[in-house]
Amino acid sequence: MKKKIIIRLLLIIFIPAILIALVIISKQNEQVHYNKKDYIGNTAGNLYNGGTFCEQGGRVYFSNFNDDGTLYSMDLECNNVMKINDDKARYINVDENYIYYSRENNTKVKPTKSIFLFYCSGIYRIDKNNGNNTLQLYGEPSGLLSLYGNTIYYQHYSAKIGIQFYSVDIDKKNETRLSDSPILPASYHEGSMYFAGADVDHSIYAMNTKDNTVKSILNSNCYMPIARPEGIYYISLEDNYALCRIDYEGNNKTVLIDEFCSTYNISIDGNYIFYQVDGGDNNHLGQINLTTMEKKVVLDGDYKQIGCTSNFVFFRDYNGVDVYAYKPQNGELRLFQPPVIK
Repeated sequence: MKKKIIIRLLLIIFIPAILIALVIISKQNEQVHYNKKDYIGNTAGNLYNGGTFCEQGGRVYFSNFNDDGTLYSMDLECNNVMKINDDKARYINVDENYIYYSRENNTKVKPTKSIFLFYCSGIYRIDKNNGNNTLQLYGEPSGLLSLYGNTIYYQHYSAKIGIQFYSVDIDKKNETRLSDSPILPASYHEGSMYFAGADVDHSIYAMNTKDNTVKSILNSNCYMPIARPEGIYYISLEDNYALCRIDYEGNNKTVLIDEFCSTYNISIDGNYIFYQVDGGDNNHLGQINLTTMEKKVVLDGDYKQIGCTSNFVFFRDYNGVDVYAYKPQNGELRLFQPPVIK
């Protein structure tokens, strides 16, 4: 009899305690961790090149081409590789607590473990430390997306209308249509997003992220603007795709690469530009030192998807077979062959 009473007392004490603990854990999982208002989730150059690499907190988060684009992470020397989940990820953004990305499982070549994942696309937020607590921020196919502060700016797609420019907060609140134009939201500087017109013209504009007002910076034919403290870099279509730089008033134009550039990226430290020259007999991936203006051919041929981290520049051959890792500090060049983790 005494044993039954003791057991009942223990149940009365422990069951509520367990329930309270579960509620606390659930609330902790639901709690959203916010960023500083000017936090940037990935570099503009990385995002323009597919967002397949993103560095944060001493690790690189990347889309593993050897594993059908699945989301992985590694240290800055390409070691200690970890698989995060089974999603095919592009346009990766990372802050101190979360990973944000465009899920593209509908384009996977290899079958996935989950039929649900295979047919799913959209924008997702997961915990950075373990890949758990998946939150769908947008449930349809999307294009380029970027994290600025606590807002995701993204290309919103619908079969009926096409691509439009939207934003949504990282807690899934305040979804807003900002423009009917398919703007590429990649580059931020001092509270403004810098972009090139995507339909009526291709001039460079700045959108104030506080009130979404837009002002013109340069009336020209431009592509891939990247705003940095020293000025705005861009590919000038009217100068036969030369790589140029202007100041924030749209003046003092400097031609940096007077060749046909199809894409480019800027190193994390801002010391180098890496660019692909196309359209002739001299196709190559090049490098320019922004201090000395010395140019160098990294590798002859046709390449795309240039991704920069602190230690490496990654780029992919145009046929999508090989990915290279280049170390500008010492000129080391090798194939990037991360393992496939089951």
